[in-house]
Amino acid sequence: MKLLKTFCLLAIVAITFNACFKFDDPPKQEPVTFPPEKIISIDSLKSFHRGQPVHFTDSIMISGRVISSDRSGNLYREFFIQDETGGLKIKVARSGLYNFYRLGQTIYINCRGLTLGNYAGTLELGWRSVDPRYETGFIEGQWLINQHIFQGPQGDPLEPRTVTLQQLNRSMIGTLVRIENLTFSHTDRSPTGVNIPTWAFPFPPDGAAPVTLSQVFTNGSNSIIVRTSGYARFAGTDMPTEPVNMVGILTIFNTTYQLVLRDLNDVEVRD
Repeated sequence: MKLLKTFCLLAIVAITFNACFKFDDPPKQEPVTFPPEKIISIDSLKSFHRGQPVHFTDSIMISGRVISSDRSGNLYREFFIQDETGGLKIKVARSGLYNFYRLGQTIYINCRGLTLGNYAGTLELGWRSVDPRYETGFIEGQWLINQHIFQGPQGDPLEPRTVTLQQLNRSMIGTLVRIENLTFSHTDRSPTGVNIPTWAFPFPPDGAAPVTLSQVFTNGSNSIIVRTSGYARFAGTDMPTEPVNMVGILTIFNTTYQLVLRDLNDVEVRD
């Protein structure tokens, strides 16, 4: 009986403690600004990478406006910024980044201590990688994140650049683009051997983990892959059967251009 009373008392204390202390995310930073003369362009930063990862030891500053959102789950522990010269992926070891880095918001990054690396043609800014398979790791821990990434003023979301498939080039990697009149063609390297009619494969019949898919869209004789995570909220949504206009972040895997959607609002069925 005494043991039971002690257990009940401990349970009440635990419940009271949890009710009194709510473990929220750290508070958002107050918006800051840095003078333009202290900032270099994203394109200038990218030029430091010449085939090997670059570990910055000087206080090089870049800035850009946020063009991505992980709210739908199609991006994970990363966000993209863009300035007038180009775009860049930032690797941060936390989820729910859309709560802190909002579409259109200016972000400043102090690159001192960070690493610029290449993953299959897409440049990424993050921490020094301990995994030899990757040139860049994730910036981990809120204190470390706050030492490098600063939230600037909120602005309107950036308008995508409208391009054709023929106009795509490497200078556009990491930027927001709009491509018109695309038609779904087929599933690239389908895990089932046949076309999968949804954006990704969230519930494989064998009970395996959700599968990311590369769905091929065409315009005439040209094509592009739309890459969607199996964990995206829209992963199980049917593919469009009509031509669409599509907005997304342009990436590349070796020599293949890929488009990453932020959510299904980036897909517009043509009239």
